[in-house]
Formats: sequence, structure tokens, C-alpha cells
Amino acid sequence: FIPWDDDLDIEMLREDYEKFVKVFPNNEDFALQTLYTDSNYFKGFAKVRDLHSQISEFELDRNYKYRGLFVDVFCLERLPRVVCRVYGGLYNLCGALNLKYGSKSLTRAMVKIFQKLILISVPIVRPIFRLMTKDLRHSYGSGFPKPRHVEDLFPLSHISFEGISFPAPKNIDNYLRVIYGDYMQLPNVDDIHPHVSK
Repeated sequence: FIPWDDDLDIEMLREDYEKFVKVFPNNEDFALQTLYTDSNYFKGFAKVRDLHSQISEFELDRNYKYRGLFVDVFCLERLPRVVCRVYGGLYNLCGALNLKYGSKSLTRAMVKIFQKLILISVPIVRPIFRLMTKDLRHSYGSGFPKPRHVEDLFPLSHISFEGISFPAPKNIDNYLRVIYGDYMQLPNVDDIHPHVSK
């Protein structure tokens, strides 16, 4: 357990992520939250939501259809840093507009246009971006541009956590250092921010 972290993330390669989104079994306990399952959700990654709880992510989620406890599921693919930042900014703009003016029809229409432009452009530009870099990053819309080096990820290793074996990056130490720097150093207490406000 990392005392200053409060969530768990799952990362999948693009082809696995697309399969996962198609086969996820929404039921009475869990729902998959994406751009397609919640018209007020504006992130480029999925959340698996518990349907028997409710949390607030600093009111950013007040218009979401699903608001239960969640696990983020990120899509990894070859993507240049600048593109990751641009798409992340567009998704954040959509979310901010929806939060502030969600009930206004003109703003809703504008946000939908942004969203459609992003979704339409992705298949067109994806092959070009694959030629520009071999590093993997969270796909369009997450806003987390730190790279995942293929040689640090594959072949996957396995680690034991709470008595259960989980797939993990091949070189865990380097993987974490690229993303977080000296992750073994305790952070300043003032820099620790939880994901959830209530």
C-alpha cells in the first residue's frame, strides 16, 4: 500500500481496451462509464463504477450518470507527448463547459461538437502518430503525457498483492521512475491531494 495514493489504475493496450469496452457486462452491481454510456462524461478513458455507492470528485462529476466508487481503465498506445497534451486539454475543456453550463442547450451542443471532432479525428491521425514514436502513453483525453517505455513493460511480470497475483510491468522500478521520479521518497504533505472530496 502507498499511504499517499488512494486509487488503483488499470492500463491496457489499444486492441485489448477496445475488446474490453465491447464485452464489459453491465449488470446490477457495475457499469462501464465511457463517452458512449454516459452523455455527460467527457474523459477519454473508461471507469468501472460500483452502482451501490456514491462519491464526489470535487463536484467535477455532478452531471455524470454514474457516480459510484470506480477503477480507472486507461488505454495505452503509441502517441507523441504534444498530442497527448492537446487531446487532454480538449477533453478537460469539454468537462469544464459541461460542469459550468451543463443545462444550457447551446453549451451542450458546443461540447458535443468538440467531442465529435475528437472522436472523428482519432482513427485518421492514429497511423501517423504510430510512426512518430515508439513510446506508449495514455490515449486521447487522459491528459497524462508521461511515457511508458515498451522495454519496461514487456514481457509482463507478475507481483503478489494481498495474496493475489497480478500482471505488472517487466521493470517495475524504471517504469515508476519514468512516471513519478523518485517514487521511494515521501512526498511533501502539502502536495498530497486525494481524488475524492466526499
